[in-house]
Amino acid sequence: MHGSVNWMKGSVMRRRLTIALAALVGVASALASAAPAAAQRNDHRNNDQRRGNLVFVQLNDINGNSVRVFKRADDGMLTPEGDFPTGGKGGTVVGAPTDPLQSQGSLIFSNGLLFAVNAGKNTSDDHGTVTVFRVDGTQLHRLQVIDSGGEFPASIAVRDNLVFVANGGGAGAIQGYRLDHGILDPIRGDNRPLGLHNTNPPVFPTSIGQVGISPNGQWAFVTMVGGVVDANGKNIINAFRIDHNGVLSDSPVVSPSVGGLPFGFTFQTPNRLIISEAGVSAVTTYQRVGQGSLTPVGSAPNGQIAQCWILQVGEFYFGVNTGSNTVSSYRVEPNGQPVLLAPVAGTTDAAPIDPTESGDFLYVQSSSGGFIAVFQVNSDGTLTFVTNVSDGLPIFDPNAQEPTGMEGIAAS
Repeated sequence: MHGSVNWMKGSVMRRRLTIALAALVGVASALASAAPAAAQRNDHRNNDQRRGNLVFVQLNDINGNSVRVFKRADDGMLTPEGDFPTGGKGGTVVGAPTDPLQSQGSLIFSNGLLFAVNAGKNTSDDHGTVTVFRVDGTQLHRLQVIDSGGEFPASIAVRDNLVFVANGGGAGAIQGYRLDHGILDPIRGDNRPLGLHNTNPPVFPTSIGQVGISPNGQWAFVTMVGGVVDANGKNIINAFRIDHNGVLSDSPVVSPSVGGLPFGFTFQTPNRLIISEAGVSAVTTYQRVGQGSLTPVGSAPNGQIAQCWILQVGEFYFGVNTGSNTVSSYRVEPNGQPVLLAPVAGTTDAAPIDPTESGDFLYVQSSSGGFIAVFQVNSDGTLTFVTNVSDGLPIFDPNAQEPTGMEGIAAS
């Protein structure tokens, strides 16, 4: 009898275990069925940001700045999705021949946010402003418009939660911000003069070229296109040390440009800059040494006119020559030596300026032509022209009484 009772107890326990396992299987099946549906909903909701198929163009109207959003197709074609006001006014450098803002990095996309400069006189003390948008699908939601910390903001740098804005009007200034959930908070005491003696707006080419933050977040660099030179008459590159609180050093370490008119740049390593030098239309690499000074590593001229902008796409670098209507291609060796691959990798119908890349396509802005030139970037670094996209984009006429034109392009 005792054994029978034990057998009955064991049988009941086995039945209970079977029922429990069946219930767990049912729950798991339900969760498995729900997961793909949730993933599909999430993919649909974030499709544009996840695939990186948006291109943003800053229209830079002096009467009211805005950003046009384009959706990129798989063949590189762009479809306009709408214009979104920044809440500020654009600006134009006095005497600018092709590029109203005379800068690289006036429109920056980073982690679902879009940052735009409003270079015009936007405040009671004639300062410019910066607009922060949240990118939601093909829509832009304006989160903030904030004082740029100076006159004629022309370039923005974003890395993690640090943002720096370089202003080229008046004395020039670089202003630091902390970024918190899409809102910029000025870092107290983090405004540094650049030693310019400009009007507002500045006269071409006396403004700044670009501000950038090193990949390790320890240095902020500003290329001084004109308006200030060293004792030997060389254009300079400023390097500000960034401390752990995001505060810049009181004064920059100043290094001369070997080619003249240092403009756009990017980084090969945290301590190596690749700079486009408009004065000689060349790419020059600089190594940061010691306490921030830059030593040239090598230079590769392209024989073109006014290469101002530079963009890295994979292992290749593309320089934009606004005076030649061309795009040059480069490779940079591991030791930092730049190598010219093609002086003319692509041609455009009118003076090209700012570039960006999305999905193996290179997009080059032409303010004076009123279009975006589209090139496919091939695996060997060559470019194949696809089309020009205009869709009513404004045309910059430097001879107009109040010239205004687009500048600033970015991609998700």
